[in-house]
Amino acid sequence: MIRVRAAAPRLRGKVSRSLALIRKFHAYTLQDETSGVSVHVRNHGVTIHAPRHGIKQAFELDYVWLRDACQAASSVQASSRQKLFHTTDIPLLDVQSQLLVDEAQPVTLESASELQLVVRFAAEHSVVNAFTKAVSPNAVKQSEVHESRFPLSFLLQHIVPDRYRAECGDLLALGQCWDASKLAEHCRPSKVDWASIRENDNVLSRFLTSLLRDGFAFVSDLPTQPTGTDPGSDQAKIATLARRIGEIRHTFYGTLWDVQAMANSRNIAYTSVDLGMHMDLLYFQNPPRFQLLHMLRKQVFGGESMFVDSFRVAERLWLEDRNAFHILASTPVAFQYKNAGEHYYFTHPTIELARDCESFAGDPLGKSQMPRIVAVNYSPPFQAPLPLHAPNLKTRPEREEFYRALNKFAELTLAPEMIYTHALREGECVVFDNRRILHARRSFDWDPSQIHGGVGRWLKGAYVEGDSVWSRWRSLR
Repeated sequence: MIRVRAAAPRLRGKVSRSLALIRKFHAYTLQDETSGVSVHVRNHGVTIHAPRHGIKQAFELDYVWLRDACQAASSVQASSRQKLFHTTDIPLLDVQSQLLVDEAQPVTLESASELQLVVRFAAEHSVVNAFTKAVSPNAVKQSEVHESRFPLSFLLQHIVPDRYRAECGDLLALGQCWDASKLAEHCRPSKVDWASIRENDNVLSRFLTSLLRDGFAFVSDLPTQPTGTDPGSDQAKIATLARRIGEIRHTFYGTLWDVQAMANSRNIAYTSVDLGMHMDLLYFQNPPRFQLLHMLRKQVFGGESMFVDSFRVAERLWLEDRNAFHILASTPVAFQYKNAGEHYYFTHPTIELARDCESFAGDPLGKSQMPRIVAVNYSPPFQAPLPLHAPNLKTRPEREEFYRALNKFAELTLAPEMIYTHALREGECVVFDNRRILHARRSFDWDPSQIHGGVGRWLKGAYVEGDSVWSRWRSLR
């Protein structure tokens, strides 16, 4: 049952309960007793109070936000689901003298299958697409009263923080920093077989949730034939897996690439020596978020893969040396690839914090109350000389402070309890967050004369865009 309760506007010291007078001043209250929702209508917007739904303190929505969020057919194109106007097309009025809403009946509550807030916007303040008005003035329609309907679930989705995070996907809230010693206790990381993840969306959803939680996960029994790198029928199966979880990112290494030990290699990864903790392609402005490595052939002794959660390293630094944490979060480090006709160069802080204005922002995670981290940037093999004229690096004392902080970070990455070691088997593929998980490899030995083709260890690799993985995870939920 919906009730209309008049507010008491100030009118020369007299209180009037005339509904007509109240509507003129746009001050009245709508109450739905069934749902416990109350809406107070005022000249500049509405306030919503719904304790049963998580709105324990009245929340204000202005009319400009409501008009901008309208999902009516005249506001959102049906097939593309894209807006037909700009936020800047909505008139900004002096709320003391003019109103965006219709004078006759600006706001009502209606109960159908779901409670709806109905807002009527005045014809004289109609929203006209400025671009259309400029280039196709004849296409502009005559002004008329516009009605926007907002289901209660839609409003709650935007007002209640937990519902907003659930709908938009609070990616960092999923992350659980780990020490390697703790993973086995909780049956982590996730390990699934290719047959189950290939067709079953429920398995894929759980796999992606685990991937975002731990930063890495494994897929077994991925066929090792064919082995082709270029698109086509001969392309390796890692491409099928990559497209199952997101979209492959093409780099100067190609769509797919091979990791094979070879003489006179231009990349240390293509040798048999120890390969220390690092991340890939940090000399890009936007390094790839996810990486896949599929073991096609393993006929060597050694070569175990090693993984470290750099977010946990940063958390320990936050707890043990707060000053070092802040130095690494504010000092630029240069990364470079200058070889084979290519020259890539970019600077990043070692610890990249979320900004308040971006989707990664939010409350600190865990008991440590460490600021939210978007990414870590650590790749010693590709680190260029420090930029001497950059902030925090102009003087010798500043550089010495940075050296000490980076040394503490590096020591933590090599602490035995931090390192998860796993010997990839043939047909096994690891998927990991390249902006969070440090990966490394022990050295290995083999006898090329005893192996067909002379290659004893062969991995096929691919990079996948983070946005596509996050989109796949949201849609599968």
